[in-house]
Amino acid sequence: MERFRYPGSPTVIPIAVHIVRHSDGSADVPNAQIQDQLDVLNAAYLDSGFQFTLLSIDRTDNTAWSTHEEGSAEEAAMKNALAVDSETTLNVYLCDLADGLLGYATFSWVTSSMEGLILLVQQCFVRALDAKKTTTRSTGALH
Repeated sequence: MERFRYPGSPTVIPIAVHIVRHSDGSADVPNAQIQDQLDVLNAAYLDSGFQFTLLSIDRTDNTAWSTHEEGSAEEAAMKNALAVDSETTLNVYLCDLADGLLGYATFSWVTSSMEGLILLVQQCFVRALDAKKTTTRSTGALH
């Protein structure tokens, strides 16, 4: 079966990556691994009409934000402080999530100030290709 190929120019979606580390700086991700993940994401969406570009990477040392629970005051404080223009930018927060959670997405129709992807830092940027696809699956959930 022939794969569908989007006929026009792709819609470019800028991504702001927020690495939310522990207060001692642990739970970091090297920039090269972020670029590797972006390459996997673009390959997965090659024929969809979407292309992702890295707008920025920032690092914040705050254990309470990194280990937050979904829907908590810490999540809200983190997103309010770090989000980059959520109207035009996909904000990706890399955190040290607990309880086996790989990540979750918050949609703009819920509240635009909380929009974005929260991903487990250890899962999303490991070398194994299947693990890298966690970001691809989570991004797809935002469509």
